[in-house]
Parts: sequence; C-alpha cells; structure tokens
Amino acid sequence: MSAPIRATDTLHARATPRVPSITAVPPTPDASPAPAIMRLAAVSETAAGEARPAKPSTAPVSPGASGGEAGGTSSAAVGRGGSQAGPSSFAARARRRHEKLWGEVEGEQIKVYATTWNLHGLPTPGMETLATFLPASSIDADVYVVGTQECEQSISKAFFVSSKKAWETALGHVLGPQYVLLRSHTLMAIHIAVYVRASLLEAVTHLRSDAVATGIANLVGNKGGVAVSVHVAGVAMLFVCAHLPAHQGAVSERNEAYHRINANLAVVPPRLVAPESADLFDAFDVVIWFGDLNYRVNGTRALVDAALARNELDVLLGNDQLRIEAEAGRAFVGLAEAPIAFGPTYKFDAGTSSYDSSAKARIPSWTDRILYKPSPCCRLHAYADRANVLYSDHKPVFATLVVDADKTEAGTATSLPPQTVLGMSEHDVDDMMPDDDAGGGDGCVVS
Repeated sequence: MSAPIRATDTLHARATPRVPSITAVPPTPDASPAPAIMRLAAVSETAAGEARPAKPSTAPVSPGASGGEAGGTSSAAVGRGGSQAGPSSFAARARRRHEKLWGEVEGEQIKVYATTWNLHGLPTPGMETLATFLPASSIDADVYVVGTQECEQSISKAFFVSSKKAWETALGHVLGPQYVLLRSHTLMAIHIAVYVRASLLEAVTHLRSDAVATGIANLVGNKGGVAVSVHVAGVAMLFVCAHLPAHQGAVSERNEAYHRINANLAVVPPRLVAPESADLFDAFDVVIWFGDLNYRVNGTRALVDAALARNELDVLLGNDQLRIEAEAGRAFVGLAEAPIAFGPTYKFDAGTSSYDSSAKARIPSWTDRILYKPSPCCRLHAYADRANVLYSDHKPVFATLVVDADKTEAGTATSLPPQTVLGMSEHDVDDMMPDDDAGGGDGCVVS
C-alpha cells in the first residue's frame, strides 16, 4: 500500500513543456503525422498477474448481441495463454483466403472513435445533449467505441436493474442506420458498446467480450472493467472500459484493479497467443484502455484552483497520479497517452461548468482518460474533452485513432511474429478465417 496522499503547501512544478491543443482533423491518405504522444511506458516490465483458465465455448453471437453480465464471455475465449500448432503447409491457403476477405479494404484506413463518460447515475439524456456528446456527422468514423460509467442507473440501483437498452437505442439513433451495434457488455453500471459501419461487417471476425469485477471482495461489479475484442479488416483490436476505485488516497487500489482486470479478461481468440506470452496486449494491434480511471491531482483544492486560474495545466499534470504511477512502472506499462490540453474533467456541479461547490470541495482532476498501445499501424489524431456537454458531474473525453487495414499477410493481425501464424495447422487456419463459402445471414463472421 502506498502512503496516503497528504495536502502540501505548494504544488510541485515539474519540468513539463506546455502542450499544444490537439484538434480533430478528418484523416486523409496524405495526412501529416499525428502529434507526438507522451509515452507512459516504463522501463520495468512487471507482470500483471496470472491468467485465469479458458472459459467454455458457446454459440456464435450475431451483431447487436449483448455480452451479458459480469463473469461471462459471449463466445469462446481464453485468457493470456494459448496453444500453438506445429509447422504445416497451409500458409498459401491462408494467404488466398486473406486476399478474398480483405480485398476491398486492403490499403485503406479504419477510423476508430473512442469516448468515455460517467453519467452520474442520470437517465439517458435527450437527443440534443447526445448529439453534442457524439456529433457523428462530423466524426464520420468506421468504428465507434462508447464506454460509460454509472450509465442510466446509480451504482446502488444497478445491483437490481443493469439494462442499458435505452442508452443503446439512443446511441443508435444518433449514429444512424449506417451503423450496427456489433457488441455491448454490461457490468452493473459499467457499459461498453461497439458500433461498426455496416459496410464493414464482412470484414469482422473473432468477436468476444468479457467483464471483470474489482468491487467488494473482487466479486461485486460496482467497480471493474468491461471489454470487447474484435478483428476488423485483419487488425486485432481490444477495447477496455473501466471504472476504478474512487477517493483521493486510493492510488494503490486503482493500480491493483487495473492489473486484476488485465489478468482476468478472457478476450483473446484461441491459438492466437504464443505460450510464452505473458501480456494481454501482445495479442492485439490496437488497444484502447479508457474510462473513469479515478486518478486524482495531488494537492489541495485552493492550490489547484489557483493553478487553474493561471491556466497552469503543466503544473497540475506534474501532480497527476496516473502519470506518476505510470512513470514509476506501477501501472499502464506499455500504454501511451496523448498530451492533455483540456481542463480537469471532474468534479463539476451536475449540469454546469463549475467545479464542485459542495462541502466536500473535491479537487478538480483528470479522472476520465483514454490510453492506447503505440503501434506502427495506429496513429492518434485527436484527444480532447466535450466541455460544452452540461449534464453529469463529469465531462466526456474522446480520442480519434486511424488504423491501417492491411496489417498482416496471413489474414490475422496479432502481435505474434509471422512464423507463428504461418506455422498453424489447417484447423487453426479455419478457426481464424471464415469459410470460403461463408455468406448469407447478417454478413458478420464470428468465431
């Protein structure tokens, strides 16, 4: 356990350069490189825990299905381990099937939009607020990943009613008929929903979801994480939405919850992870880890207010618990975050842009964050808040990433070396790729 956070007389000014504002610019084929990211990866490589056993296989799930409640995956999945077959002669077949499946999207880019919002237990807002939160017409993404905490019900009410149907329906109206709800998963008041452009459905495989509770006795889902993994146009993607423990001094509890979620998520397709792999992120090209992570700014309310009045975001970010823990290698190793050029996202008087005026006078902090795995096929184009959304006591945060579609030659975009993929047996290739005569149904191929 780390020592309790103590109020200090002065905030510690760290030599952090002022970061420029990041603006959301629709990517073009000749777009200039994205702004430099602030790497959070530490030198030390500490294991995040042991994997749990594989879960039993279930029937395939079509787009729009909900992943269910805590502890249950929606299709066959394993933890961090996996089996690897010996050498075989099916590499050429895998290449042919790859060319057939991805021919229409190879060489293009996939635009992924991820956003997180703690709704403070309030009902689904009206369409005007939702359109401000998710201005789909100006975003024009291929994949939307919407993570929420305290969605529709408060944490206590979510013990009894956890449905997010009204929220999902409203999101569908905002996005329009050209998008399909690919998968959603709920853990009490924590929710994730992944929408994909309908024209990309045939390029979707390996769809899975899971949840890990980190609340009371690590059994109750008042805190925890929900995740969806999917391959889109040959790119393996993992989206993890979390609500980590609250309170100013609970830094070590947040770190522990982060590691527990990663160690216990069962979202890696079978046979796609080398046996020696110890990291969940190794199986994916794109990882987005986001949510109400609840890390606070060290200091006092008066000192933080004074720094905000002087627009000294660099000083406040130097006292940000998440960055301190990441730089020390205690959490978020291997992930990155873009420079933050927006104000703290919590805590506001609900429905206003005024920070907490209650007797508790909570310290303004960047509790709502989006981190991602740096990858040659993935570039971040925007990272900002929606300060004009006046509804909850949190401000939504969003990130836009552009991903190359033609990631690998053999039709699977894991982080495994090529020989691991090409050395699989015919059974393994069949598990990874849709059948030659696959067709009909809803157009989405899931294993």
